[in-house]
Amino acid sequence: IDLVVNTTHFHSSVQTVTSSEETSNTSASVDYTFSELTNAQHYSVFLNRQLLRPTEYSVSGTTLTVSTGVIAEGDEIEVTGFTNT
Repeated sequence: IDLVVNTTHFHSSVQTVTSSEETSNTSASVDYTFSELTNAQHYSVFLNRQLLRPTEYSVSGTTLTVSTGVIAEGDEIEVTGFTNT
């Protein structure tokens, strides 16, 4: 029960993919910063409101790295999850 009482749900702001990020992603991964990931106990990553597979991204600290060839210009990336309070 403490887990439910001591958690807070978060929802990041949407980051829209630019044309230069799409161009970079054709041959390399692209990094995004989400400060909400700092204390996240559980999180999910969405691209255009669809859940990304763990093979399509990685997370280190507050940095979300999107794998090569996943994003296109105008795509929207967001993160939701839970943190301990």
